[in-house]
Amino acid sequence: MSLYQMNLLRRRGKSNRSIGVLSMFVILLALIVAYSTLVAHSLAVATQPAHLEWLVLAFGLAFASFLIFVTSMYTFDALLFSSTDTDQLFAYPVAKWVIIVSKISGLVIQNWIMAAAIFLPCVGVYAYFTHPGPVFYLYAVICWVIVPGVPLCAMGMVSYVVGLVASGTRFKQYLNIVLTLGLMAGLILSINVGLRRLTGSITSVDVLMPALERYYPPIGYAASAMRTGSAVDLLIAIAWNILPFIALAALIARSYASIRSRTATAHRSRTTHVGYQSNSVGRALLRKEVGRLLGSPTYLLNTCIGAPLLVVVAALGGNLGNQMHAVVALLEHYGLPTAAVTLILFGLVLSITNTAAPSISLEGRDLWILQSLPVSARSVLRAKLALHCLLIGTFVIVAAILSGVTMRTGFMGMVTTVVPSLLLVGLSGHLGLILNLRHHAFDFANDTQVVKSSASVLLTMLFMAVVVVTCCTAYWLFGTVLGISFTAYWWGLVVLLAAANVVGHHYLMTAGVRQFERLG
Repeated sequence: MSLYQMNLLRRRGKSNRSIGVLSMFVILLALIVAYSTLVAHSLAVATQPAHLEWLVLAFGLAFASFLIFVTSMYTFDALLFSSTDTDQLFAYPVAKWVIIVSKISGLVIQNWIMAAAIFLPCVGVYAYFTHPGPVFYLYAVICWVIVPGVPLCAMGMVSYVVGLVASGTRFKQYLNIVLTLGLMAGLILSINVGLRRLTGSITSVDVLMPALERYYPPIGYAASAMRTGSAVDLLIAIAWNILPFIALAALIARSYASIRSRTATAHRSRTTHVGYQSNSVGRALLRKEVGRLLGSPTYLLNTCIGAPLLVVVAALGGNLGNQMHAVVALLEHYGLPTAAVTLILFGLVLSITNTAAPSISLEGRDLWILQSLPVSARSVLRAKLALHCLLIGTFVIVAAILSGVTMRTGFMGMVTTVVPSLLLVGLSGHLGLILNLRHHAFDFANDTQVVKSSASVLLTMLFMAVVVVTCCTAYWLFGTVLGISFTAYWWGLVVLLAAANVVGHHYLMTAGVRQFERLG
C-alpha cells in the first residue's frame, strides 16, 4: 500500500498523458545516466596516471548520498506522521512496526532509483578502466543498496525529534525548518573542515584512502571494500550505513502511535482566525501566495531550501585558505575562470529551487474559488511567478555579493554571476508554471505528494538541470574547439536566456492563460 501511495502515476490511469509523462521521465533519467558517465569517465582519465581510479567510486557514492539527502527533506514527517492514510492503517490487524517498515521501504526503494542513476555509471566506468574480479560487482550492488542509509537516517532523526517535542503544534512547522537548516549548515561546515584537515594530512597518494576512511567512514570503507575486495571493510561499511538507520526506525516504532495520535488530535481541533483588509489585485494575490508558502513547511522547505544554502556556500567559499586559492589558480590555468565556476554552481543549485512548479496544483479542490474571483488569469499567474522571482532572486543577489567577496572575483565577477543566474530563475519560474498547467494534480492527500513527487516539479528540476549541463558542455565545446573566450560565451548565454524568458512569458500569458481558465 505504501509503495502504491508513492507511485507517481497511480492516479493517472492508462491514458496517453500518463504514458507521455513516463516516457519523458525515462528520457531525462537516461540523460542523467549519460552525464554521470561522462563525469566519471573524465575523473577516471584524470586520476589514472596516479592509479587513483577508485576516486570515481567515492565520487559516485558521495554525490548519490548528497542528492538523496537534499531530495528527502521533510519526507519522513509527511510520510510517517502527517499522512492521511495512517489512521486507516492503524485499524488494520498489523503491527505498528509493519506500517513503519512499509512506509520507509517505499522511500528507500524510490531513492535506490536515484542512487542507481548516479552511482552505477561510476561503477561501469571504474570496471572499464581497471577490469576488477567478479566479487567487485557483488560489493558494488551491496554498496548501492546501503548508500541511502546515512542521508535518510539524518532526515529521519530530524522528523523524530520534531514529532517528539512539538507534534501537533504550530511550533512544529518552524522547529522542523530550523533543525533541517541547521543540519544542512552543519553538513557544509563539516565538509569545509574535513577538506582542510584532509588536505593537511595527506603526504602521498597511499594515505588518501585511510584518510577518507577516517574522516567519513560510510563512504571510505565502502570504496575501500570495492577496491580491495575486503569483506571486513564491507561489513564496516554496512554497519556505518545501515545500523543507525535500523536503530532510528526502532526508536520511532516505540513512540509512533503516541506521536501520530497527538498530531491528528491537534490538527483536527486547531482553529484559525481570518483577517480582512483592502489591497490592490496584484498585492492581494502576492500576499495570498506568500501566505500559502509560509503556511506549509513542506512547500517552503522543499522549494526554497537551495536558495539559503546558496548563500551559506557563497559565504564559506573562501574559507579554505591557500588550498582554495590553489584550486582557483588551477581552474584558471585550464580556462575556467572563477566567475565561470561560480556560475556553474549557482545554476546547479537553482535547477532544484522552484516555488512555481507546484503552485497551481496546491490550489487543490479550492481552485474554483480562485477562478471565481473578479481577477484575471494573467494576474493569478503573474503573482505566482512574482513570488518565485522575488524570493529566489533576492537570495541569488545576496549570494553573488558574498561570493564576490569570498572568492575575490570583484564587481565584474558579481555581475557575471548574478545576471545569468537571475535569468535562470526567471526561466525556471516560467517553465514550472507551464509544466504545472500541463501536469496538474488537484486530488492530493497532503502537500508532499504535490511538492516532492508531482510530474511538474520533477520535470522542471530535470529540464533545468539539462539546461545547465547543456550550457556547461557548450562552453567546454566552444572554448576547446572554436577557441571562444568566456566573455564572448557569456554574452551569447545572456542573450539566449533572455530570449527564452521572453518566449516563455509570451506563451504563459497567452496559451497558459487559456489553460488556466479551462482547469477544473
